[in-house]
Amino acid sequence: MLKKKGIESLPEKWDYCAFEKGAQLRVKRSFYYHHGIFTGDSVIHFGEGNEERDLHSPNQNKVSECTLQEFLKGGVPEVRVYSRKEKKLLKNPDEIVKTAKEHLGEGGYDFYRNNCEHFSNLCAFGTAYCKQTL
Repeated sequence: MLKKKGIESLPEKWDYCAFEKGAQLRVKRSFYYHHGIFTGDSVIHFGEGNEERDLHSPNQNKVSECTLQEFLKGGVPEVRVYSRKEKKLLKNPDEIVKTAKEHLGEGGYDFYRNNCEHFSNLCAFGTAYCKQTL
């Protein structure tokens, strides 16, 4: 029997383009991409700030909200561009932001199992996954 492929098996496309409320953003750091959800005037993300000091410490990192400039730290934002298949699974922008806000203050960060990319995909699709750590 064939295993049904989930959202995590689909290829991703990222681009440098305009974005709106509910967009998944990422910005290049030294050796990884940091991910977040754009709320319309801020970004909700998991871990950054403490993440660069100790990538493996689950107790330091929490879901938090910051300005776009704080999130970017001088970097350039990339925006997730969804395929037709992804759009069928994608929540609407208000739901994405609502989900992100519901997780504010949560911890449990784990570089391999519960990081910023897992969080971003959970908000957008309802499924936590990370292609950087597969």
